[in-house]
Amino acid sequence: MDKFIITIDSSCDISYSYCEENDVYPLLMKYNIEDQIFQDTMEEEDIKMFYDKMRNGAVPKTTQINSSEYIKFWVPLLKHNLPIIHLSLSSGLSGTYQSGVNAIELIKEEYPNAKIYIIDTLMASGGICLPLFKLIEMRNNGIDYEETYQWVENNKLHVNTYYTTPEMVYLQRGGRVKKITSVLAGILKINPILKVNNEGHLVTHQTVTGSKKAMKRIVELVVNSFEREKNDYIVISHSDCIDRAHELGAMLKEKLNIDKIIYTTIGSTIGAHTGPGLIAVFYYGLKR
Repeated sequence: MDKFIITIDSSCDISYSYCEENDVYPLLMKYNIEDQIFQDTMEEEDIKMFYDKMRNGAVPKTTQINSSEYIKFWVPLLKHNLPIIHLSLSSGLSGTYQSGVNAIELIKEEYPNAKIYIIDTLMASGGICLPLFKLIEMRNNGIDYEETYQWVENNKLHVNTYYTTPEMVYLQRGGRVKKITSVLAGILKINPILKVNNEGHLVTHQTVTGSKKAMKRIVELVVNSFEREKNDYIVISHSDCIDRAHELGAMLKEKLNIDKIIYTTIGSTIGAHTGPGLIAVFYYGLKR
C-alpha cells in the first residue's frame, strides 16, 4: 500500500505519460498568447508547436496557479486518506508556491485532518525531476511521508544546474536580461551560463563567447561540484534542441564516467521565458 500521494506542477517538464505510469498527479499550468489561454499539456507534440510559435514571433506569457486551482486539484485526492507531498516551482521564479501554501490553510479549515505538504524546490524543470524521482523511489519502497519529506527538504539545495542558450532575445523578452545586453550578445556571439541560486532565482554565473565554449565550461563546472555518491544519473533538459542536449550529454558521460542520462523537454511554463535553444544540466552536487 502506498504511504503517500505525490503531486507536482507541470513546470517539472517530465512527460504526462511518465506521471501516469508512476502514479504522480500533475497540476497543469497555463499560458496565454495574444489573450488566448492555453494549457501546458506536458505532451511532446504540443511543446513542439509552442516553440514553433515562438520562432514565428509569438510572445507567450505565463500565469501562476492560484489558490482556488490548488484547492480543486487537491481536495478530490483527500478521499484516499493519504498524506500528499507536492513539489512546487521555485518561489524565486513564481508566486505559485505561495498560492499552494494559502490553499493548504483554506483546505484545513474544512478538512482539519488533511495532510498536505508543499515543498518549495527552489528549482525548475529538470531540477524538480530529481526530487520527484526520489519521492517515487521512497514511496515505492514503503518509506513514510515524514522521512521522505525531510529527505527532500534536506537535499534540495544540493540540486545544482547550469543553463546556456545562444538565443538571448528570448531571455530579454521574458524579462531575464536587459535589451541592450541581448543586442550586444547577439553581435558578439556571447552565450550566458546561468544557474539557480539559494533563493531560487535564475542568475547569470558568467558569460563566454560561442556555444561550444559554453558547453565546455558547463562540463567543467559540473565536474568540479559533482557528488558521485548521490548521482545514479543526471538530467539534461532542452527547449526543442535535442541534438545539442545529446552533445552535452556525451561530453558529461566522458568526464563523469556516468552511464545514465535522462533527457526531458522544457515545457511552456519555463520555455515561455527562455525560448527555444536552451540546454540545462541538473545533478546533485555541492550545496549551492
